[in-house]
Amino acid sequence: MAAANPPGNLASLANLAKLISLPARHFAVIDAGSRRAQVLATTVTRGRPRLQSSRTVDSHEEGFSTAEELREDVRQGLREDVPEAVILVLPQSSVLRHVLDVPPGDASQTRALVEREASRIGGLSESQWVFDSVRLRSFGGMPNPVAAVFSRQTDLQDLLDAFVDDQRAVFDVWTAGDSLAAAFRSIRPQATEAVLVDLGALHTGVTILAAAQVVFSTSFPSGSQAFTEALAEDRGCSRETAEVLKRTEPPPLTLTEAPKMRASVVAW
Repeated sequence: MAAANPPGNLASLANLAKLISLPARHFAVIDAGSRRAQVLATTVTRGRPRLQSSRTVDSHEEGFSTAEELREDVRQGLREDVPEAVILVLPQSSVLRHVLDVPPGDASQTRALVEREASRIGGLSESQWVFDSVRLRSFGGMPNPVAAVFSRQTDLQDLLDAFVDDQRAVFDVWTAGDSLAAAFRSIRPQATEAVLVDLGALHTGVTILAAAQVVFSTSFPSGSQAFTEALAEDRGCSRETAEVLKRTEPPPLTLTEAPKMRASVVAW
């Protein structure tokens, strides 16, 4: 796992070159949500990435009714493509990210201090967690900020089991929020401050950049599926029909045209 400013993202190939200095390697990047997965295939030669293909698997468009069908489609694509290594993007909803003020020290000292501080963070139960951390530049009155990302070991293992047949091929794991920030920075390198919003089907991720680095990233349980369900009530139709309408002919968000959908969007 990585905590901040990661290179792995479907739209941030340039950042891969900063991390990977190998003679030649074929990578697959998997960014998997609850209803949609994106898979990017790229070849990195002498530190220079080259995009080979980009594929989006959408459960609605494919007619999938279960998450397992989506996952199997991704796995089958990887079996056919046979990448040498895989980078997995963790959904923001499955991680906790905190910025801690930790005294200066080397990597092992910093890790020990983060482990100690983790016991004071609300939301971290007695279950097994994996984490990674990285030092940030000073910001907001914090002289020695460290970004720490925590994921339940079971959540991480479930995701690995869902998409990767041979887990020895996993090169690294990144978070969705940090990957989104890396993608944004790759196309807007001059931007030092931003609020990035990632609207998913079941969750919405929010990532904040300050001083050209991720200083906050979280997720809340509301997404586009709520809009679909509200539109279905407005139109008196099935959720499948409402999903098509939402994508192709979204109604005006007025009290007369779509009152429940409007209320859902306002609440979001």
